[in-house]
This record gives sequence, C-alpha cells and structure tokens, in this order.
Amino acid sequence: MVMSLAVEILLCVGYAVIFITNIAGNLLVCAIVFKTKNLQNLTSILIVNMDFGDLTVRVVGVTHIILEDWFLIGGINKYSLLCGR
Repeated sequence: MVMSLAVEILLCVGYAVIFITNIAGNLLVCAIVFKTKNLQNLTSILIVNMDFGDLTVRVVGVTHIILEDWFLIGGINKYSLLCGR
C-alpha cells in the first residue's frame, strides 16, 4: 500500500495526539489516586492497575505502528525482513 506524504504526516500526527493524550490521562489518574488518601481503596487500586495495563498496551501498540510505518516508508517488506530474502 503506497500512501502519499501528506497522508503519512497526517497519520503520524494523529497517532502522536492519541498517544500523548493517553499517556497524560493515565498518568493523571494514577497521580490523583496516589496523592489523595480518600481514593486509596481497593477499587481505585484496581483502576490504577488497569491504567498501567492500558499504558503498556498503548506503548507496545504505538511502537509497533511506528516500526511498521518506518519499514513501509523505507521500502522494506516485513516478510523479507523476517525470512531473510
């Protein structure tokens, strides 16, 4: 799939906005729960646990997308990269 440079830039900006918003939101929830004594109960700890899971999935997902785009822009086929052709 060949995309124009404008589409590539738009996708990169969109992914960056989603990534930064997700990181900031999850870290904000974690900071609020850890700083507020009233929120340090079992339910809030479960929410913080889900936030860390979401952060992990987001970082791994965005890394995958960045590497995939990098290989596509560079003209490297991921199948030839894995198979050594």
